[in-house]
Amino acid sequence: MRRSVRYGLQALILLTLLAASIVWIRADKTVTVSVDGSPRQLRTLASTVGGLLDRADIAVGEHDQVAPGREAPVRDGAQISVRRGRQLALTVDGQPERVWVTASSVAEALDQLGMRADGAYLSASRSREIPLGGLDLALRTPHRVSVTTDGSTRDVVSTAATVADLLTEAGVALEPSDRVSEPADAYPADGAALRVTRVRTSQLVESAEVPFGTVTHEDAGLARGTQRMESPGTPGTLERTYAVTLTDGVETAREPVAERLVTPPQDRVVTVGTQAAPPAPTQSSGSASVAPAAPQPSGGGGLNWAALAQCESSGNPRAASGPYQGLYQFDQGTWASVGGTGRPSDASPAEQLARAQMLYQQRGRAPWPVCGRHL
Repeated sequence: MRRSVRYGLQALILLTLLAASIVWIRADKTVTVSVDGSPRQLRTLASTVGGLLDRADIAVGEHDQVAPGREAPVRDGAQISVRRGRQLALTVDGQPERVWVTASSVAEALDQLGMRADGAYLSASRSREIPLGGLDLALRTPHRVSVTTDGSTRDVVSTAATVADLLTEAGVALEPSDRVSEPADAYPADGAALRVTRVRTSQLVESAEVPFGTVTHEDAGLARGTQRMESPGTPGTLERTYAVTLTDGVETAREPVAERLVTPPQDRVVTVGTQAAPPAPTQSSGSASVAPAAPQPSGGGGLNWAALAQCESSGNPRAASGPYQGLYQFDQGTWASVGGTGRPSDASPAEQLARAQMLYQQRGRAPWPVCGRHL
């Protein structure tokens, strides 16, 4: 009886061990795990993908991709893929961003991101591997920009990163003084319009006449109201240098930078008579004495100054018409140019005549374009 019980227990233990072996055999699986395309075979008792990866010490980050997912059951012969996440510091047409991909090459990353790069500039080749630490990648698609310079406008298609690079590609040479409508380091976006303004500075030398003055000497031996030209006077020459700014060929600024007196003016020298005229005789008419009329300007040097005065001012030495005054209608600047002081209409008729004669010596009949024909 005891022997039978012992044999029974042994049989039960054998059956238990056999059942456990069958369960273990069924739980043991051979699977292939591929990490970034590198496969290896593993035997595991894990029931889920997550358990398998944990037992195999395959760490999975938040940006990694596991297929099938971590909760999926593990079956014998299963294929499990782990793709490591990689960060791209991506700049597309001048706009930076950071993205995560599980691609191992630039070409694969562009496919994942749905980017077409036909004709585009890439800072790395398509075959370039993306390390786990990530990669800086710039992509510039072809953009059309209009460029206006030197009077013409044309379209330029380019993948240049900056305005300066685009202009260089377009063969537009810039001087330091030139101006561009956009900053040189700006990104030339598609549809942008660039204008190049040429700015040039040159020197210009001009000559100007320096008017001569009049020096008057009094001579008591000459009758009052008469004059004698001692020296006609000669204008001088002044040379002025200007810095001239041309913007697209049009003068936009002029600054004087230097001047030089080439020839000094020579003063006119005039002698004016101061001898008093003899008193006019009086005429008797009945019991009254009548003085002769005041003398009017008359001929001088064979010229009819009285006729000129009559035409200009009706013979009125105090006449004033706007800026023009006196017998010969001087303006203030012309009066001063022949040595006159104060207002022309305040001077005596004799002085007005003398100044008019000086002016005639300088410029002829030109100061009296209408009435000069009466001289």
